[in-house]
Amino acid sequence: MHQPSFPRSRTVFKDIRVFDGTRLIPRASVVVDGGSIAQVVEDGTISGHPEDLCVTGPDLTLLPGLIDSHTHTWHDFVLTDALRFGVTTTIDMVTPVPVATRLREEQRQGSVYHRADMLSAGAAATVPGGHGARGGSAVPTISTPEQAPDFVNRRVEEGSDFIKIILEPGVGRLEAIPTLDRDTLHALVGAAHHCGKIAVAHALSRECALEAIRAGVDGLAHSIMEGQPDEELVGEASRRGIFLIPTLTAIEGALATGAGAELASHPVLGVLLSPYWREHLASSSRALPTAPLRFEIACSFARQAFLQGVPILAGTDTPNPGTAAGASLHRELELLVACGQAPLEALRAATSVPATRFGLMDRGRILPGLRSDLLLVTGDPSLDILATRQVAGVWKHGRLYSSNASSLV
Repeated sequence: MHQPSFPRSRTVFKDIRVFDGTRLIPRASVVVDGGSIAQVVEDGTISGHPEDLCVTGPDLTLLPGLIDSHTHTWHDFVLTDALRFGVTTTIDMVTPVPVATRLREEQRQGSVYHRADMLSAGAAATVPGGHGARGGSAVPTISTPEQAPDFVNRRVEEGSDFIKIILEPGVGRLEAIPTLDRDTLHALVGAAHHCGKIAVAHALSRECALEAIRAGVDGLAHSIMEGQPDEELVGEASRRGIFLIPTLTAIEGALATGAGAELASHPVLGVLLSPYWREHLASSSRALPTAPLRFEIACSFARQAFLQGVPILAGTDTPNPGTAAGASLHRELELLVACGQAPLEALRAATSVPATRFGLMDRGRILPGLRSDLLLVTGDPSLDILATRQVAGVWKHGRLYSSNASSLV
């Protein structure tokens, strides 16, 4: 992996395929000037300057930097490693507040070129002894509807970009655990919306997912693993306009399917993996007797939701067992296609759709004036989603972060 020692102010991508976040342009040229996209010219070549970094070549496709819509960041290296695989933004679903506060502040002070950007929920809404607050974890909890406004206000004061709500009575566990009641759930969603924040729910069973949808959440952080995704559930999700982040990669890992090991052996992705993530991909939770059934339930919900028009966002739930920062998003795209999405639709799920749903209007597309967070790959991912794995170069805010092609410098 080549890492240039200095930035160039302008980069010109000449006569290559461009996926602009919504559609594929078979032949286009793109000019990046500093941290922004300056020009996009279809079916035409843009004249460059001698000092420009010029990128051209057969069978190359330029995409917006990918967005992983479900991660957990406990250390800077998670974001650094994600960027290596073309993930330029992550949406963090729970991380220690001090970590989130520092990373946000560094992003506010100026573009961070060496790691992916992060949005974060900070601390999630859960009950004492519930999921995320077990084993004496020192995290804020909530017990009654009356506490909801104060709970949400405190998260907003801490800088939470959105509110994460956990409905988890113990799916996949041997014992039940406490979780939020209906009134408190509704109060939390109302308080989040009152503060101008979207609410995202962790709900792994049909019953919990349906309750969250009816409470008015904006999105589900996972596909379900328990109960059948029937017309009532899918229809409610579609009618209410919520989004779904299936996290099929993490569900694979949790159910010990062993799929993560395949990423580690990939000729491009495998080389980019650190020893930490290589080992992590090989890990998995203990397989449950019903593991194949649970995974099929998750895939079925994602498939039915997509067919009913529910917006799908690509997310990995890294660092759960069997996942790796950045690399696993490429597996998630493959799984979304296996669940019925066309490759272009899967690409939107990792670019323009999450950008729109989380209010990131400066990224997720290749348009003049937007951020120049970019991924260059070899091959055409609109025909074969596995082409996203052929990482040729990654740009963060206009700077070439890394390249697998010596001709790019």
